[in-house]
Amino acid sequence: MKLRLRVLHLEDDPDDAELIRATLDAEGIECDALRVETREDFVRSMTCTTFDMIFADYSLPAFDGIGALEIAKEKCPDTPFIYVSGKMGEELAIDSLKSGATDYVLKQRLSRLAPSVRRALKDMEDRAKLREAEGEVRRYHEHLEELVRERTAELEEVNEELRAAYQDMESFGYSASHDLRSPLIVIEGFSRILMEDYGDKLDDNGRQLVTVVRENTRKMAQLIDDLLAFARISTKELRKAEIDMKDLSERTFEELNPHEAGRKIRLKVGEMPPSPGDVPMIRQVFVNLFSNALKFTTGRAEAVIEVGGNRGENGNVYYVKDNGAGFDMKYADKVFGLFQRAHSNKEYKGTGVGLAIVKRIIEKHGGRVWAEGDTGGGATFYFSLPGEACAGDRRRLPGAG
Repeated sequence: MKLRLRVLHLEDDPDDAELIRATLDAEGIECDALRVETREDFVRSMTCTTFDMIFADYSLPAFDGIGALEIAKEKCPDTPFIYVSGKMGEELAIDSLKSGATDYVLKQRLSRLAPSVRRALKDMEDRAKLREAEGEVRRYHEHLEELVRERTAELEEVNEELRAAYQDMESFGYSASHDLRSPLIVIEGFSRILMEDYGDKLDDNGRQLVTVVRENTRKMAQLIDDLLAFARISTKELRKAEIDMKDLSERTFEELNPHEAGRKIRLKVGEMPPSPGDVPMIRQVFVNLFSNALKFTTGRAEAVIEVGGNRGENGNVYYVKDNGAGFDMKYADKVFGLFQRAHSNKEYKGTGVGLAIVKRIIEKHGGRVWAEGDTGGGATFYFSLPGEACAGDRRRLPGAG
């Protein structure tokens, strides 16, 4: 099946034009060629008709191939342009290709013309497919950008709703705190009056029952405080600064230690690289971890608590270690859960919220927590903070068990 082409042929010699047509016809390419000789006819033809290809002699008496190429690139830049000329040196041919010509074929080597035509058509087809693909990609990108704009607007709306919800939740927390505390205050007040004014009229069992009521009232009040503290972490904005972790841990422990009067307690402080973080929140982490260590070492003649840390590849890892009651490692995944406890409330008092607060604070900073323990052999609690370093390699930590 012959290939049919509409060709604009700039050629002043009719015999050469016919020879070129016949050569292509013999190669299965039928050309419907419009031959022109002048610049005016060349321009007018391109204005009136669409061509599949342009052939041009390089040198004509009143019009040269360079001018024709410039016009063709301006009028129909996607149409293949092939020089078919008898006078064209190698250097000139290379310059023409640099100027935008598709190919050049010498008239004395017309056997090259048919392959050149087919290559040009194939290149044009490939460019058309590429433009179509680029158009698809552009349309896809535009569609993605539109989706991103829509999703961004939706996210902004959701964020606004979340901010409002957080504000509502915080308001609810304060309101709930007040509403829950009010009856507790009443219960505590009346039970105290009952003991002061009517204690001598109660038997031992009655006084014991009132004592239990008061203890549970205080426990409930503490639980409310802990739950509110836990909830506030979600809504509180991080305000990061460079923290001297060693200094912060030492000062925090000193503030807690006076409450442990009569106990023999020794604090060992190792190296602790500084780290970016929210100072009040990280202080709360140390408060909870130290309080935990002090509570579970109450049965020891001397409580030994260690704190330290090291620098790794992705941040810093810190630890608080004690020689207290420890815990069974089967509970390791639960100790940081809300209301999860490795020991009964009869053994050690608590609400089961302190370590959950530690976990939430550290995760809010982009870090993680984990623990190691041995029943009767103490426990070590770790937390990581992203920064200049942190491989989380526990074996490198001085306090690791």
